[in-house]
Amino acid sequence: MDYDIRFKPAFATLFLTLQPGETIVAESGAMVSMDTGLTMTTTFDWRGILRAFFGGESAFLNHFKNTSTKSQTIVIAPSNIGDLICVDIDDRGLCLQGGGFIACTPGVNLGLEWAGWSSFFGGEGLFRLKLTGKGKAFIGCYGGISEQQIPGTFVVDTGHLVAYYPGTKIKIKFAGSFIGSIKSGEGLVMELSGTGKIYLQSRSVDGLVNFLRPKCR
Repeated sequence: MDYDIRFKPAFATLFLTLQPGETIVAESGAMVSMDTGLTMTTTFDWRGILRAFFGGESAFLNHFKNTSTKSQTIVIAPSNIGDLICVDIDDRGLCLQGGGFIACTPGVNLGLEWAGWSSFFGGEGLFRLKLTGKGKAFIGCYGGISEQQIPGTFVVDTGHLVAYYPGTKIKIKFAGSFIGSIKSGEGLVMELSGTGKIYLQSRSVDGLVNFLRPKCR
């Protein structure tokens, strides 16, 4: 399988070339176009219901398989405006924000992990999508994606954490003093502790909503 991510970072789009017999799994509605040598099947099970209810993902997954005798191309894009990257999934797994999953190779499994009350009060929800197994996963977000190695502890504004590795601890606190946090407009932030890598998005959906709300009146 070969891939190329084009139109980064605002309109990132995934171009995948599948060899005969290869398969890619994608979220429902992500396909933009595909060659006629690809066949699509859709799966749905109880795990899909849990992902939809708790993880902010679609309950359905589409499997695109190259059933021809030559290479075939499929174009996949996230529903939101933003960036897209490829991450190698290994034994550590990867926790992902709701709506962040775009596609993966068949060896990657999609499940849920309890994120904790700190994540909930930080606006990230009680559960996180968890990718396990081995293979490649394509994740997306609103805004550009950046990588950051946690140097013991690291502070992230709520709404900007895209993905992190299990074992990373999240603590919600005020950006400064109670009054200072309110006056500064920063409010609550997440203090992450650990030694792993995290993925951040340069914009937050809540920020976009707050920007548009006065203009829609």
